[in-house]
Amino acid sequence: METKQGVGDMTSPQTAVDIQRDFQRRLRTYTVRELCKILKFDKKKVYALLQSGELEGKKTASSKTGRWRVTEQAVINYLSNQETGIS
Repeated sequence: METKQGVGDMTSPQTAVDIQRDFQRRLRTYTVRELCKILKFDKKKVYALLQSGELEGKKTASSKTGRWRVTEQAVINYLSNQETGIS
């Protein structure tokens, strides 16, 4: 009987489903507007989290006029850190 691997367990190979799910999380991105709905924060709070690096995101185009994009995995990491109290 196989046991399910832990997220941080690097000794066992991942299943194809795990790899595909991880890949999809890295591909799916959210805008600031979408993050406001998901996290139930206002725009100022989301921008503050992005600028502080607490929520990991990337800007498209130039750093001044670009729009923020945040991967689904970054949102999951942020929420996990909030649950455990890690900032």
